[in-house]
Amino acid sequence: MDLLVLGIIGCGAIGSDVAIAADNMERIGSIFLYDIKLEKAENLNKRLSKGFVEKFDTFLPKVDIVFEAASYGAVRQYAEKVIEAGKDLIIMSIGGLLDEDLYNRLRKKAEQMRSKIYLPSGAVCGIDGLKAAQASEVNEVTLVTTKTPASLGKDLDKRTIIF
Repeated sequence: MDLLVLGIIGCGAIGSDVAIAADNMERIGSIFLYDIKLEKAENLNKRLSKGFVEKFDTFLPKVDIVFEAASYGAVRQYAEKVIEAGKDLIIMSIGGLLDEDLYNRLRKKAEQMRSKIYLPSGAVCGIDGLKAAQASEVNEVTLVTTKTPASLGKDLDKRTIIF
């Protein structure tokens, strides 16, 4: 059995959880970490036995699949490069695909390169839960998501309700 090599873009909460889980999987041979804040990648790497910190362009040729957990901007910046390299891609920041031109280019390139693009439900799992709840009576649903102020482009110093 060939071991898979995983590349992770974004070493925040989601990227860290995935890296730590992957570090414990026998099928994963190496995990390459990249974050625009180098310190985040380095701190996460200290918690891994299979981890390496490298720039995106350096790790891309070495990996089998890339897990994006950074931002919709990262999807715009890196997704096409991943697909053009013939790699599979997991996109957590699916809001990046609201750009219809990008979405169409990625679909076309993925078909040409025979790459797969995975779109897990992530924080939108509430929708799946609602579908499952149809078997029962649901009167009210509350979905709470916590984001860092920086991810919202805000300069906040305390917990704040945005919407």
